[in-house]
Amino acid sequence: MNDRIRGLLAALALLCAAGGAQTYIDPVNGNDAPGGGGQTNPLRTLTYAISAVGPAGPATFRLRAGAYTDPAETFPIALPDSCVVEADPATTVRGMQSVQIAGPPTGAGHTPALVVGGRGNGPVAVTLRGLLIEGSAYIAVAVDAPQGTGTLDLRLEDCVCDHYRDLEAVIAGNTVATIAYDRCTLRGLDEQLRITARGTSVTTLLVDHGVLSGAWVGADLISLGGTIAANLRGVRLIDHGLYGIRMGTQNNGTVAVRAEHCLFRKSGTRTIGLPTNDLGGIVDNPTGLAGTRTVRVENSIFWGNVNDCPHYNAANYTFGNNIVQQANLVAAGGNRNVAPGFVDAQGNDYRLLPGSPAVDAGDPTATTLLADFEGNPRFQGNGPDLGPDEFWSLYLYASGVAHVGGPWPTWLVFRALGPPGTPFAGFTSFGNSGLPWAPGTLYLAQPIFGSMFVGTIGSNGLGQAAIQLPVAPFAIGYETWWQGGFAVPPYLGINGNRVLLRP
Repeated sequence: MNDRIRGLLAALALLCAAGGAQTYIDPVNGNDAPGGGGQTNPLRTLTYAISAVGPAGPATFRLRAGAYTDPAETFPIALPDSCVVEADPATTVRGMQSVQIAGPPTGAGHTPALVVGGRGNGPVAVTLRGLLIEGSAYIAVAVDAPQGTGTLDLRLEDCVCDHYRDLEAVIAGNTVATIAYDRCTLRGLDEQLRITARGTSVTTLLVDHGVLSGAWVGADLISLGGTIAANLRGVRLIDHGLYGIRMGTQNNGTVAVRAEHCLFRKSGTRTIGLPTNDLGGIVDNPTGLAGTRTVRVENSIFWGNVNDCPHYNAANYTFGNNIVQQANLVAAGGNRNVAPGFVDAQGNDYRLLPGSPAVDAGDPTATTLLADFEGNPRFQGNGPDLGPDEFWSLYLYASGVAHVGGPWPTWLVFRALGPPGTPFAGFTSFGNSGLPWAPGTLYLAQPIFGSMFVGTIGSNGLGQAAIQLPVAPFAIGYETWWQGGFAVPPYLGINGNRVLLRP
């Protein structure tokens, strides 16, 4: 058995044991004292909890709502090699991001908020779930992979990252690493994902249903001899000043990017003296540096970028059924240059309107993620739709999120997509979910307010209706539930949509 197989087996063992002891932490009501950490006597800081568990783990840290920040926390927080750090599912509402890892104070240099790995050759398996990693740190999550032969598995689920740089990972030696983001939003200002592969390391980057927006660079993938394989599915890369994705290689390194049902929007729009022909959605580094860089994009949309793929060449780029604007990409792999038909692109609503050329235009053999960014199943017609959204014959949703704590919004606006001229109607009610929310589950009990809404689909396939909200001090965690449908045969409709009240 070679060293790499031994490392993989060891990592699997760590993953199986990653639950470990459960330690509860409450930054408001907890107390850092020996013997603490239970549900009724939680600790106060993650720093203290980790010191009690030790650097190896395994452990599960369940964080209650509040800010984990200095001076109570000591940054950077080095996580155990085998651990789960999650918003406490018993006391927080999924999707609320009420657990904030605030990081070190302004002026702390390049100090990261969280550190994963960096202790040697042992396997690393870390999961972060339901966290708001937001503050003034230079790096939200810093990854230092083992320098010899080892394995690293880092997974972020339902997290929001908003430090200057959201991830900086250096993978070295013979390490085999997996870095996975599932339904995460990254909005750091500099580079949201920066991965450097050295030696003969192999790194797999997996991003599903994510949003990367508002930075200079979305993903910066640099191989200095190692291999990086990036797989993005249902990802929205929006408003990047220089690049949505940049690939760079030296020392015969390899970077391979595959994008499926993604949206590349407004990349390369904030030039800082760089030639515009080097900016855009997916960018290759300048020629002449040793290495291999390949791109495969299917069932995706490029729209409003300075360039879509400025360094396109047929030998290294493969396309299949995309909407593009760059002239020399139109003839490649069934690409078309047609307006995608978004509901409200200026308002960042990238759902598809009825009649959009993206509807049913995808290749089903290239679709491996069988749900869109809202969890709706693909596909609803003769084939999957292009981009991250799957159009429904009638789709009803709230255009905004109701906020708690004032000023209380007067109206909640609903939108419906469907054939022009079709009336729609529905009923909505408010109530306390009372339990942590899980996808696909409705916990509404004892509704305390209800109202009907009606509307008609306009000529552009979009209808709008509104209800007035009660002026009442609902608590965070209340939800609104509605069901609606066409008001004429065949009465197509939906049930059980919801919007959560946020602070």
